[in-house]
Amino acid sequence: MSAAQSRETGREGRWRRWLLVVSLALNILVLGLVVGAVLRGGPPGGGGVRVDLTLGPLLRAFEAEDRAAIRTGLQARRPVERRARVEMRRDMRAMRDALRAETFEPARIRALMDRQFGRLRTIRGRAADQVIDQLATMSPAERRALADRFEAELRGGVGPRDHGRGGHGD
Repeated sequence: MSAAQSRETGREGRWRRWLLVVSLALNILVLGLVVGAVLRGGPPGGGGVRVDLTLGPLLRAFEAEDRAAIRTGLQARRPVERRARVEMRRDMRAMRDALRAETFEPARIRALMDRQFGRLRTIRGRAADQVIDQLATMSPAERRALADRFEAELRGGVGPRDHGRGGHGD
């Protein structure tokens, strides 16, 4: 391999590492925004750009009182316990240190990412469980009305956050 090819391979490797780190950071940030919005009852100021992940459109389609019940239940389930938050911060500092190290250790970064992704799976699972629990309390007519609002969210429809109960013969 020529020196020029070796430099190109090194540049590509560094580029890929940074892309992975940025991707992980963005995923954690977005998930944090969604969980934070659910726990607070919506984005700060009640408006702004909507973060749209798996549960985003469905959560927005719920009635205000249903979102409040989901939020209360999620807070009770403690999606991110204090110990996990401490561990997440510790792992992010360890990732920063690994990135600054003279010798790059892919296995170290992978282990840190795997731990973070595991925590995110737990958080997502708890949020999904709470949404399903709330859906189970709804009547068929309420679920049909929710489905209509959900469909509007998927189409990018913008409407009031507090929807009237009913529809479909209520």
